Amino acid sequence: MRYVSVADFCRWFGFEEMAQLTRPDDKDAVSPDLLREIVSGEWDANWTDEQLDVAFQAAQRIDAVLEDASRLADGYLAVRYTLPLAADVIAASALPRMVGDLAHYQLYDDQEVAHITNKMKLAVDWLEGVSRGLVRLGADAPVQTTIGTPVIDSTPRVFGR
Repeated sequence: MRYVSVADFCRWFGFEEMAQLTRPDDKDAVSPDLLREIVSGEWDANWTDEQLDVAFQAAQRIDAVLEDASRLADGYLAVRYTLPLAADVIAASALPRMVGDLAHYQLYDDQEVAHITNKMKLAVDWLEGVSRGLVRLGADAPVQTTIGTPVIDSTPRVFGR
C-alpha cells in the first residue's frame, strides 16, 4: 500500500529539489514548474515532447522510490498490524512522513548527505519501534488500562469425595 502520494512528497521536499534529484543522466534537469504541473495532472501545452518525457520519467522515479519505501515499511508493520492499514490510521500517524524520509534518502543514491541519512535512520528506528510494540500508530484502539472482574466458568463436578 502506498503511504505517500507523489504530490505530497514533492510539496514536502520541494519541487526544485525533486527536479534536481530525478534528473536523468543524459538529459537536462526537469523544470520544477513542469514537474509541479505533471504531478497535479494538468500541464501547459507549451512544453516540448522532450521536456514532458523527462518530467514523466522524474515523476515515475519518485513514484518508484515511494513504492519501495512503502513496501519496506510494510515489512515492519506486518509484525503488529493487519495490512492494509485503514486510511484513518495512516493519516493519524507519522507513517507517511517516515516513508517520505526513506524515499528521500533513496533519491540521493550514493550521495552522502548527513541530515538526509540521519532522517532515514530515525525512520527505520521508528519502524522498528512500531514492529516491537514500543511505538503505536496514532489511530490505534487505546490500550486497556483497567482490569475487569475475573469470571471463572467451569463445568459441574463429576466426582465427589
